[in-house]
Amino acid sequence: MDLLFGKYSGLFELGDYCRSGMVGNKEIAYDVNDDHKNNIWEKHKKMFITNKLISLFDKLPCFDMAELNGYKLREEPTLIKWTYDGGKKGAASHYHHDAWDGVGDQVSLMLLLEENVGQTHMRIIQSGRKTFFHFLYERISFCKLNYLFAINDLLIEAFYNPTNLEGEKDDLFFFNAGLQLHKAFPVKGTTRSIMHLNLTKGDSRLNMLDLQKIDKETLPSSKWQKLLPIT
Repeated sequence: MDLLFGKYSGLFELGDYCRSGMVGNKEIAYDVNDDHKNNIWEKHKKMFITNKLISLFDKLPCFDMAELNGYKLREEPTLIKWTYDGGKKGAASHYHHDAWDGVGDQVSLMLLLEENVGQTHMRIIQSGRKTFFHFLYERISFCKLNYLFAINDLLIEAFYNPTNLEGEKDDLFFFNAGLQLHKAFPVKGTTRSIMHLNLTKGDSRLNMLDLQKIDKETLPSSKWQKLLPIT
């Protein structure tokens, strides 16, 4: 069984760990540098990959499925907080997929760090890649004309019922962002606070410096030898 879509609720321990990093625990997360920072976001941090974090991930069945299907962590998890003020929405506000690296299967995990119902959220279309709207998105991506993206968004939502990734504090969603069209849905005056992690079947962007806080001898299970690029 591949990782297409799923949800876990009540991940309080993982949520508390991530929130500690969000509010400034420098042992857990650090600010993204200016060269890579998304200036639309109120907070943008990367999490250190530690044995504690891996022990929290290890409790989630999606990582067992990830190992069986040949995935690995693409990069460090990120912590994102965005309060939408009605201004710039960012490129992710249009339906898109994340398969541009040549590898179609990329799974995204999103943990809600605060209750998120009727607020800024992510929407996904649970369909395969070989649809007309995937084809249309890939054609108009080269034009970079916002009105074409807006028209495509309207057509997609007319023909498909989107799945809204809304929920309670400490709900975690996963979906195949390489196969499924998805978009951020901004709601003015509301905040979205998440932990975000990508898994890939392609090349990981992690290096040994990113994994320097890992003690590979005490990892909670052997699957992490595959999920992390440990040599």
